[in-house]
Amino acid sequence: MAAKKPIDASKEDGYAYASSRHLYEQFQGYKVWRDYEGAGHGTNMLEGTDLDEALIAFLSGKD
Repeated sequence: MAAKKPIDASKEDGYAYASSRHLYEQFQGYKVWRDYEGAGHGTNMLEGTDLDEALIAFLSGKD
């Protein structure tokens, strides 16, 4: 099975959120969508969410 493609976005970053959602909808492979409320933009998304753990799991092949 091919690796899952994680696509994460915060609703507070409107352009990036819309672009990420469009990418998710267009990609036909194995994927996972995670959206965050109140997470802000960029590295701010790592504070108060599970995004850091999700990224570590993905990069280590545990996801």
